Amino acid sequence: MDTPVASGTFTMYDGSITSNTATSVTGAGSVMLGTADAKFYMHGGSISENYGAGITAWAGTATLTNGIIAMNEPESPGQSAGGVFIMSGGTFIMEGGQISDNTNHIGAGVNMHSGTFIMSGGTISNNIGGGVAIGNLGAFYMTHNDARIENNTTFSPLANGGGIHVNLGTVNITGGVIANNSARRGGGIYLSSSINMLTITGGYIKNNVATYDGGGIFTWRRNNSTILPATAYSDIDIGEAVVFSGNRAGNGASAPPDNRLPHIAATTASIWGNPLNNYDINYTGRLGYEYGLSS
Repeated sequence: MDTPVASGTFTMYDGSITSNTATSVTGAGSVMLGTADAKFYMHGGSISENYGAGITAWAGTATLTNGIIAMNEPESPGQSAGGVFIMSGGTFIMEGGQISDNTNHIGAGVNMHSGTFIMSGGTISNNIGGGVAIGNLGAFYMTHNDARIENNTTFSPLANGGGIHVNLGTVNITGGVIANNSARRGGGIYLSSSINMLTITGGYIKNNVATYDGGGIFTWRRNNSTILPATAYSDIDIGEAVVFSGNRAGNGASAPPDNRLPHIAATTASIWGNPLNNYDINYTGRLGYEYGLSS
């Protein structure tokens, strides 16, 4: 059953919360925050092997500084499960610890129906169903290179967004590592056709794999012209300090367009010094062409 925190504070230093079953499709398998003044601090121990989400924040604030949230999964199809589930009034702060080996149809590590997620440390890894999912105008902030989203896969080989899946919301990354994630499109990060915004000014996007396009990042607001208009890729803004490395896409690499966009300024790319190469960011205007020799 759920362990509700209707109000007040619950602090966990050690021990385990395990083998519980959520009482509703959006309930927690273990800890549930229900009001704005509810607070949960996890400094150690484990929340594991529950049916339903390890932590559900309908409201209030949950903070993870150490400990493990692992092997939580849905009891039945359609149930919100995985590591952490955030609703519109909830906030999740991750400063350390691990969220790993959880399972859900999407956002197996952290599933944001809305609300706010701030990640300055810790690791979200080896989850089946993707690392983080953002929907319904949720906001995700990744702020430090101690934060890692790695080795996550989608629930289905036909699904998108192995590391981060943005259905409707904003992502702001000033530091962190997004690595070794895999999906059909957007091995590292996937942006749907909804109104989204991805801003990255620092950090590393490396060794992610897409079986189709966009090993590092995939956006549906792509443009495959050889000379891009200024409005192309309007939902992403990438600074010069961002490092792309070792990303791959099953449809192959594309020589980049003839012009660079000021809002995609990263100069460290897996190939050709421009992340619009389909390995790093989906661009397929010149698939199969050898840059500098063919046009």
